[in-house]
Amino acid sequence: MRIPKSSRWLAMFALLLLEKAVNAQAPANRFEKQVQTYETADKITPPPKNAILLVGDSQF
Repeated sequence: MRIPKSSRWLAMFALLLLEKAVNAQAPANRFEKQVQTYETADKITPPPKNAILLVGDSQF
C-alpha cells in the first residue's frame, strides 16, 4: 500500500506548522524578573494604605 505523494507533503507541512507553534510559545516565566523587581520595590517602599488603583487601558 502506497501513500499518495500529496498526502505525504500535507503531513510534512502539518508537522512543520505544529513544530513552529510549539516553539513560538513564550516561556511561562517570561516576566518573572520584572515581577520580582516590583515586589522588591513594594517591600522597600510599600504603596499607601487605602490607595485607589486604576486598572485598564489609557482611555480614562
